[in-house]
Amino acid sequence: MADASLLPPSATRQERAIALSLARLSAVPVPLRTLYNPATCPVDLLPWLAWSYSVGEWDSAWPEATKRAVIASSVAVHRIKGTKASITMALAAAGYPDATVIEGDSDNSYNGAVQFDGKATYGAANTTNWAHYRVRLGHPISNTQAEQVKRILAATAPARCVLVALEFDAVAATYNAAINFDGTYNYGIVG
Repeated sequence: MADASLLPPSATRQERAIALSLARLSAVPVPLRTLYNPATCPVDLLPWLAWSYSVGEWDSAWPEATKRAVIASSVAVHRIKGTKASITMALAAAGYPDATVIEGDSDNSYNGAVQFDGKATYGAANTTNWAHYRVRLGHPISNTQAEQVKRILAATAPARCVLVALEFDAVAATYNAAINFDGTYNYGIVG
């Protein structure tokens, strides 16, 4: 039997040509192990790999290493999604490894132990705000980055929790006229 096709004898020339083309296409090797591995996937295919891994936040401007880290951590983040650990893991993969999640309201008092700079809540522990949380970053971020962090938090934090603020201790700029305050940066707390 010269024709290995499954087409019936009554198949048209066009159907036979399509079958022959598809037979050649099936001979092309598809390296699935390479394509579905975040470490070995070609850079051009990383956005589709991120989609297949259900990555919550993707930025095409990220460096290649960050893109691969976000994809690689996606499965682990999904396993523990909705926990403090998932928030920390997702932020670390996106380039914020120094992020600290502060849960609930604190019970600070006016005893000089805490500086009154808007980063702490004073008074007795407030049990009605147990679901509120803050994220403290070790370095300043732009407002664009703050929006990205908020999207990451919205995708990984429990739905019952409310982000109160993004905080950082260092400042992005000083008042020396080196930059214009045009809304690109903020003053230390993003609400």
